[in-house]
Amino acid sequence: MIVRRSLLLLILTIHFFYFNQSVYAQSVDNPYYNFRQLTVTDGLSTNGVNYLCKDSRGFLWIGTKQGLQRFNGSSFLNFRHLNNDSNSIVNDRISFITEDSKHDIWVATNSGIAKFNYSNGKFTNYPLGWNDSGKVNMGDLFWLLEDSRGRLWAGGRAGLFLFSKTRNRFENIAPKHIPGMTLNHFIRVSSIKETAEKEIVFSVLDGFVIIDKDGNQQYFQMPVPDIQEPNHLPTNLVMVLKDYPDEVWVTANLNGLYKYEKKAKRWTHYMSGGILHADLILKGCIEWNK
Repeated sequence: MIVRRSLLLLILTIHFFYFNQSVYAQSVDNPYYNFRQLTVTDGLSTNGVNYLCKDSRGFLWIGTKQGLQRFNGSSFLNFRHLNNDSNSIVNDRISFITEDSKHDIWVATNSGIAKFNYSNGKFTNYPLGWNDSGKVNMGDLFWLLEDSRGRLWAGGRAGLFLFSKTRNRFENIAPKHIPGMTLNHFIRVSSIKETAEKEIVFSVLDGFVIIDKDGNQQYFQMPVPDIQEPNHLPTNLVMVLKDYPDEVWVTANLNGLYKYEKKAKRWTHYMSGGILHADLILKGCIEWNK
């Protein structure tokens, strides 16, 4: 018997956020959720929220276009860039926040990466990365990921970076043994994922790259025509499913959604009118409804 699988996509655009607490009534299977809307009148620095991250201490970190904030359930603590303070956050435009396995908070901005030190309340900033030619401006950063081996990856307009703990710096990852590819192809890394096989999958200008656990790289180009115009970059997000390791899902800006099946070496394209209501996907999460 063939069981039809249905795809559930959640597309999010955040202009403010809701703080919620679940209050369980008669049964844990039927929780009651009480949502509280928080805006600038409550202390939020701006209603334009880019990212949310709850850490292991219970704090909610909020990334906005006007700085970083920490919410303890009742009040906000603000972190802003100060030109005369090298220990302040590197930039106020926040795009991504994550907590690593050592409980450090890492923040991606449009001028590099900042690490918040809980011990002294100060930031260690990384505005520059490194490649074989020396220092490189990291610029806009879009994504951060700590993998199962404790390695911290960063993706941005300048490419893919891996944090070196021994050198205390982010190092630019170059294409390796991929014919015809240069660093110019490893740009605009807007998302990074780890598969169940401990592979690193990340988006590039016109597709995605897989780095296996031994460091070997494999490039997969999306079958999208006319993708050279820099203002119409097709690849936004890559998504992987724990229960379906053969599949990689890729959002494609105004070109909808693509699925790549590794064993079959086959792309499937989804546009509006089918499972999608629109061809522009801003944010997303993906799961199978089994």
